[in-house]
Amino acid sequence: TVGNAAYASPEARDPDQQSPAMDVYSYSVLLLEMTIARLPATTLSERDRQVQTASTAWPAMKSIIEDGIAVDPRARPAISIIMNKLKNICGIFKIPDDY
Repeated sequence: TVGNAAYASPEARDPDQQSPAMDVYSYSVLLLEMTIARLPATTLSERDRQVQTASTAWPAMKSIIEDGIAVDPRARPAISIIMNKLKNICGIFKIPDDY
């Protein structure tokens, strides 16, 4: 795997664990970076502190970010769920639940 360690999911080093959940993790780190206007942390403990900062910067983003950077890849939502939540926050439009 090539890329910046700050955006890499915990399972990124294991080729047997690679899945779309890794992309959800990276995207969620990007959301965190945009929300707090700082570069992402490279350790999980530092990242937890940044998520807490995000809750004061933009409370509606906290749950989206927390879900997306879950340590367990099976606990991360599909990217479509994240996108729906972002669209709802932004008030652009809501995709029907049965879409």
